[in-house]
Amino acid sequence: DGSEQLKQKHAALVSRNLLTLTLITALSGFLFGYDTGVISGSILLIRDRFNLSKASQSLVVTVTVVLSALGSFASGRIADGFGRRTTLLWCGVLFVFSSLVMSSASTFWVLILGRGMVGFAVGVASMVGPLYISECSPCGIRGRLTSVNTMSICVGQFAAGMVAGGLQDVEGGRRWMLGLGAVPAALMWVGMRGRGESPRFLVMGERRGEGEEVLRGLRYGGREEAREEVEGIVLELLKTRSLPPTGVAAAVRHGPTRRALGIGCGLMALQQLCGINTVMYYAASIYEMSGFSESESIWLSGFTSLAQVVGVGASVWLVERRGRRELLMWSLGGVVGSLGLLGWAFLEGRRRSGEVRDVEDPRCQGREAWLWDGVTRYCVDCVGIEGCGYVDGTCLFIGDDDDNNDNNDNNDNNDNNDNDVPPRA
Repeated sequence: DGSEQLKQKHAALVSRNLLTLTLITALSGFLFGYDTGVISGSILLIRDRFNLSKASQSLVVTVTVVLSALGSFASGRIADGFGRRTTLLWCGVLFVFSSLVMSSASTFWVLILGRGMVGFAVGVASMVGPLYISECSPCGIRGRLTSVNTMSICVGQFAAGMVAGGLQDVEGGRRWMLGLGAVPAALMWVGMRGRGESPRFLVMGERRGEGEEVLRGLRYGGREEAREEVEGIVLELLKTRSLPPTGVAAAVRHGPTRRALGIGCGLMALQQLCGINTVMYYAASIYEMSGFSESESIWLSGFTSLAQVVGVGASVWLVERRGRRELLMWSLGGVVGSLGLLGWAFLEGRRRSGEVRDVEDPRCQGREAWLWDGVTRYCVDCVGIEGCGYVDGTCLFIGDDDDNNDNNDNNDNNDNNDNDVPPRA
């Protein structure tokens, strides 16, 4: 009886350790979702605050993505050099610091600096977080625990949308939106302080005893299971180190490897090129272009993220029941249908906005365009040209250089007042 009670206590301790480790590490995924998703709602307020052009708005979004890619590339060497836990601790520090920089930014370039730093932290954490969970998790539940990190990304994006909607009318709202990311980052840093290093990293560093001790608190079989797993890691590492180094060119020349790489990389490219990033990062702008008010657009962008949470939750539930391939084909069909519907909605909205029968000023006759001829035919074409307006089928030029200069002077005065509440239409 005493032995059975000890086993039950140990099992409860392991379950608690695994749950705590997974939730704390999943905060890195939450921060990934929050710091990339918050820009969707806050970009409208940032645009009004700094009087940004479309190119400048794109830079605010893109700098995070570019630095995230660089962080992803560097994450392997960083994690192998400093350890998974230590890397996540430094990511927490960078998340906090970048959130404070963004929230306190009074100039455009300081904001860009903060967005770049948070992008690098996102890139590193997005790779190291799942790696740390997988290396600490028992084999039988490794997939389920790692999927928590994926779900937390979507939850972070939804939380960002709700925060943006709730704070849009608060004075200094965009500062709060960007700065609140420091809270989960600080929680992650505090939580990771109490966690052990990845057992695999410890064994790689010739610290088998420490690795076995960490595993003992994460395995239901206790010390015996921990010892067996450490021995397995050692054998795997010896086998890997005994293999001759293989470059990318050699891997590509090998037929089966080339096909596997093609399928894997193709699916990843398809996931990124299907437009999900555009929809998620510019959701509020898309809704505003569709005719919703700024306030409605910010709220709707949050509920768009909620749809992603539902989708990921459904995939976690269905993947073992229906299979990967079937789920992939159905989801790709949904992506194609959704993008087609979105494109049709914009074309139909343009057509129903009102036909332009007369253009009174050459400046309103058209604009530069890549995918169409740019000729002004409908109301949305007309009002999309700076200084032009639509009245009873006629496209008029309603602004001039003097008016624009006066407006710029007024914008400068408003900036000097540092009033963060954006003007309302």
